[in-house]
Amino acid sequence: MMHHGNNMIDTDEATDEELIKMYSEGGKEAFRLIHQRYCERIKATVLRRLVACKIRVQDIDDIVQDVFLDLHSARHQFNPDLSNSTVRAFLFKSAERHTGMYLRHCHYKKRDERLVQHTVEMVGILDADDPKRKTASLVRDMLDALPEREADLLRLTWLEGHTYLSAAKLLRLPLTTVQYEVRSALQHLRERFAA
Repeated sequence: MMHHGNNMIDTDEATDEELIKMYSEGGKEAFRLIHQRYCERIKATVLRRLVACKIRVQDIDDIVQDVFLDLHSARHQFNPDLSNSTVRAFLFKSAERHTGMYLRHCHYKKRDERLVQHTVEMVGILDADDPKRKTASLVRDMLDALPEREADLLRLTWLEGHTYLSAAKLLRLPLTTVQYEVRSALQHLRERFAA
């Protein structure tokens, strides 16, 4: 049971739309209940789509968190009189969108890994006499040759192991900007060291 205005609401009986309306009017407990109803189902949906990817538990949690952040942002937009304006439909559509973004990120990362490997081979790192020292020196030279933001993004995604999604959150950039700038940085390196 939960207070809503002057009424007591049986939360087990409340619809998702009633709960989101309560949440939009300041009832924080209502959001927790929606989260409780859907969190595991959203996780299962995301996992089914990404089962072929090398996905970390943290990545799934990040996607689910983004889905519920979307719900929070859209909490005032639901219209219980419209059949297509349901919380359930919104959540699963948001999960589909964020999962698609993650799949595109995986695709770009694989393509960029191939580009890095090609660049490494072109500059002869693999045949160096002292590979570790040569590699460290070359990586520093490569990063110094880039614009600051491109260098920062390569450090985060290639040296520190961040996903494009977590780098985007950390730097407060759109995911597409991070993807574009990492590809741009790798292309700059390829051109510089191919010359």
